[in-house]
Amino acid sequence: MATAVATDATAALKRHRSTFPVSSIPEALKAPLVTHLEVTWRCNHNCVFCYNAKNIAKASDPSEKRITALVGEMIEAPIAQLMITGGEPLLRKNLVKKLVEKTKNSELKVSVNTNGSLLKRFVCDKTLPKTSFFSWF
Repeated sequence: MATAVATDATAALKRHRSTFPVSSIPEALKAPLVTHLEVTWRCNHNCVFCYNAKNIAKASDPSEKRITALVGEMIEAPIAQLMITGGEPLLRKNLVKKLVEKTKNSELKVSVNTNGSLLKRFVCDKTLPKTSFFSWF
């Protein structure tokens, strides 16, 4: 039974690829329209509904060098929006500011998904006007 399902799926994929060859995809759709980038697993809250709660104990955040390089690649790709998220991304305020600054002269729109508890300090740093929007819960 599983082999039949796999064979059917393979056949369907081949039909799909022949119907919609990669060469027919507009350039703007050859990369994700929106990219979510988790800059930290850490959070200053422990909300029961948060999907990231189980990740809070992770050993370390992604390196600033790696994240900055990824954002550089996103600027070059036809990606429309970068959503900076995490745990709580504003725990890495300087990195978020650096990413917003790096993207300000590009067409990449930046948004930050935050719980809002650190937003006042971030706004006081005058980073908010360079960001397309913040979302929080």
